Amino acid sequence: MVIFTIGVEIVGAIFIYSSILDNPNIDNQFFFSIFHSISAFCNAGFSILPNGLYDESIRFHYYFQWIIMILVIFGGLGHNIVFNFYQYLKTYIIELFDKKIIHKQVPIITLNTKIVIYTTIILLFAGWIFLFVSEYNNTMLEHNTVFGKITNAAFNSVTPRTAGFNTVDYTKFTVPSLLFIIFLMWIGASPASTGGGIKTSTFAVSYTHLRAHETGRNL
Repeated sequence: MVIFTIGVEIVGAIFIYSSILDNPNIDNQFFFSIFHSISAFCNAGFSILPNGLYDESIRFHYYFQWIIMILVIFGGLGHNIVFNFYQYLKTYIIELFDKKIIHKQVPIITLNTKIVIYTTIILLFAGWIFLFVSEYNNTMLEHNTVFGKITNAAFNSVTPRTAGFNTVDYTKFTVPSLLFIIFLMWIGASPASTGGGIKTSTFAVSYTHLRAHETGRNL
């Protein structure tokens, strides 16, 4: 777990460093890269910039923002989910190249992993689409490109659930956007992750139970 955490943070710091090399507004780029990589993976949301990631020096740096999003997602999934996928890929590759091995009949991907992955994907895409539509004629007006608007919506869908970074002024958000962000914050990340909230699995199981109760079916 320690090796995985440090490894992801080092790789994240390298990518962040490569993304800000041409940014003269950041003084100590090496420290900046390490700090934000750790902060993103740990879902801490801290930044050394005066205005956070809303600072003009980094606000429109979309490549950097995608790196932060990936680190936040990795931290928010939880180590057990990542290790379960690693075990699955390792077994799949071994069986792919060694035909003598009998394929395992027991599923490697656990039910918990499926619940967490499906719920996380649904929340990310739902938040992405909702905020893109809700803020298109509002906070997204300062982004001149379609890619910039997409990145902005994606970033605001990823970070509220776990990290807390912001690339927009939250006081300018519409009321529907704020309510949806509060909803995402309430759910939070996944079990055994670096994020908070009631957890994605808790939300998924509660929703499934509610649906079953409404339709009169047994779980």
